[in-house]
Amino acid sequence: MNICPQWRDALYQAALGAQAWPALEEHLKRCPACAAALPGLRRLCAESDAGVAQLARGPGPSPAFHGRLMAALPEEFGRFRRRRIWAAAAAAALLATGATLGLLNHARDDSLPPEAAAVVHWRSPTESLLRATGEDFLRHGPGLGNFYFPLQAPGAEPVRQRVPERSKNL
Repeated sequence: MNICPQWRDALYQAALGAQAWPALEEHLKRCPACAAALPGLRRLCAESDAGVAQLARGPGPSPAFHGRLMAALPEEFGRFRRRRIWAAAAAAALLATGATLGLLNHARDDSLPPEAAAVVHWRSPTESLLRATGEDFLRHGPGLGNFYFPLQAPGAEPVRQRVPERSKNL
């Protein structure tokens, strides 16, 4: 089926029973590939609808199905249960290992000389290198009625203003 890609959705909608657009009808008059594909798509939709209807009208599960299902469930449930027990045991082992290593590491930090402790607690200078020089200036705006820079109209004398001091804990 070699249909035009830009008309694919419109052809599928027409095959499903939607009313064809006038532009699609014009295209079908000019394009033999799409015109030949539309009856095949309609036949495919009709066959699919018939198959679904047959499945819906068909017989339900056999009387023995329930017994087979219940017999298979304990085996599958047992596998799932065993996997869950192993997963819980592995998680508990990892947690115990992590806690033990954490306690040992904490105890070891207290016994280190100050020079070695400084190396252990070393932090990368990246954070301080990425700080902007005017970061505090950019982070906090001036208060109401204050300005960062003096404003003056042309020909007027400069306005004297006061910029409040920032507290150290901001």
